[in-house]
Amino acid sequence: MLEPELVRRLERYRLGGKDTATSLRRGPHASRRTGRGMVFADYRDYREGDDLQTVDWRALARLDRLVVRLALEERERPLYLLVDASASMRFGSPSKWQAASRCAAALAHVALADLDRVTLFASRSGLREFGPLRGRQLTHEVIAFLAAISPDGPTDLAAALRAVLSRPRGTGLFVLISDFLDPAGAEPALGLLAGRGHDVVVMHVLSGADRDVPDAGELTLVDAESGETFAQSLSPAVAAAYREAFDAFAGDVEAACARQGCRHLRVDADDAQADAWLRDLVRLRVLV
Repeated sequence: MLEPELVRRLERYRLGGKDTATSLRRGPHASRRTGRGMVFADYRDYREGDDLQTVDWRALARLDRLVVRLALEERERPLYLLVDASASMRFGSPSKWQAASRCAAALAHVALADLDRVTLFASRSGLREFGPLRGRQLTHEVIAFLAAISPDGPTDLAAALRAVLSRPRGTGLFVLISDFLDPAGAEPALGLLAGRGHDVVVMHVLSGADRDVPDAGELTLVDAESGETFAQSLSPAVAAAYREAFDAFAGDVEAACARQGCRHLRVDADDAQADAWLRDLVRLRVLV
């Protein structure tokens, strides 16, 4: 899932994001809280009871009054990974599930190596939760958790997110990885995340096998999740219309992300080993 060369590349990065850390646990990220830390924030006048170690004695010489140096406290930034493990993720060769697992494991490794806490969720006929984990030596447990899952069941991202959000959790980086072949569409699920304080990143996994159909012939289409069948006679016009509709679907997911304030990138399952998704994560400053 993560070959040594990719692991070496991942060692260069840490979690980035739009927001500062808000966890109460100490970690490597600057938070909004002022207190002890390495990142300077501001000065304020000394008040009775302040720790004398925070007094800036050089400023006393310049200003002729006692001032306290404030720093941004460093906190950990939790990483939450929700991976769609519905039956449609089995599709393709390599499968969309293989691509999604690779992306999830890579992000988890970056966070664990930086001593951030990682919690994984797999949406598969219900919700499976693994973690929270902390420590770079636990990457192999993340890989084992993902490798043991066989995608199955219907896609219901909103139900999965309601289950995740039903418990109080510190805000952090929330990454949703899915093919979004959800009858309800992307908007209801993304709307549940809006206003929760998380920095949300959506990785839309697409497979050429989803988009490409022959220009002629008789097909029997089978829904991977419901088992429903549909017979279709193909012609160049029908095939072109299908590809146009699929591209519009992908565009709708991207537009929903924009409306809900989520960063969005597409992951090509057919080319996941080339790691274009990693370059996109860096471009979007999900990794820095």
